Amino acid sequence: MTDREKGPLAVAAGAILAATGACSRRPGAAGLMIAGAGLVWYGLGRWREAAGAGRRAAHLARYGAGVSTGIYDHVAQAAKEERHPAGTLIEDVVEEASDDSFPCSDPPSWTAR
Repeated sequence: MTDREKGPLAVAAGAILAATGACSRRPGAAGLMIAGAGLVWYGLGRWREAAGAGRRAAHLARYGAGVSTGIYDHVAQAAKEERHPAGTLIEDVVEEASDDSFPCSDPPSWTAR
């Protein structure tokens, strides 16, 4: 059973437990309600996780596994890969980081008036 299937099943089972606890006048009814609420919370988390995994997989398939700040600028990313193909050692990591952040790292210009 996948996470995509576990989520809705846990939500439904939790809702049934919580509703049973709410309708019951027995001493353990509050425990059923708490267990049901916990199961609903767990199921919603699994459901959300499974939906997010699909979006992450689509993003990685489109842009590649090396997601960085310059990934959406295909020209800059191509130039970076040309300088240092995947798997090669980068000698000066500070220089590389400086090159990657070039337009944003420039200080604002100052003019005397």
